[in-house]
Amino acid sequence: MLAIAAAAMLAVTPVQDSPQPAPTPIRMQLTAGPGGSLSLVVKNANRRSLNVNFGISLANGSAHYPTNLLLTIVDGAKSRTLPYARGRGVVGGRTDDFVVPFFGQSSYEFRLDVSDFAELHDGPVTPVPETFRAFVSVVSKPLEHVNLDTQGLKHMELFQGEAASNIVDIDLAKKGTR
Repeated sequence: MLAIAAAAMLAVTPVQDSPQPAPTPIRMQLTAGPGGSLSLVVKNANRRSLNVNFGISLANGSAHYPTNLLLTIVDGAKSRTLPYARGRGVVGGRTDDFVVPFFGQSSYEFRLDVSDFAELHDGPVTPVPETFRAFVSVVSKPLEHVNLDTQGLKHMELFQGEAASNIVDIDLAKKGTR
C-alpha cells in the first residue's frame, strides 16, 4: 500500500528496461519525482527471510546512512556511478552495520534525492545534467562493524551481492515538493 501511495505522489513513469545483472532474491523499483526526488522500494522476492546490509548506522542506531546504495547515470554507452554521500564526514564514535531484516515477500522504502549522491574525491566535480536516465543499485557487503553489541548479526543469513533497480528518466528542472 505504501509503495502504491509513493508511486501516486511521484508522477513520472519509469522506463521498463533494467540493468539487473543476474537473478537475485532482491527486487528494486525506482520511481523518480519532480526536482530529483526518488522513491526506491526494495523487496525480498523469496518466501524465506534474509537480511541486507545497506551501509552504516551511527549513534546506537539513531542515524542510518545507506552508503551501499549507488546512483548510476546512464548516457548512451557511457555511465557514471555516484555513491550515497549524504551525511558523509568524520565519524567520532562507533559505527555499526545498517542491516535491514526482510521476512519473506516484505519490502522497505527509501525516500531519496539525487542530491544524496555525489562524487567523493578531491578536484573538480562533474555536474549532473538537468535531465538524465539513471538507476540505483545496492551492493550488500559482508558485515564490517561487528562489535560486542552486534555479535548476533554474524549468525544471520545475509544477502551478499548486488541488485539493481529499473532505469528511470529524471528531470531536475521539474518543480515539486519532496
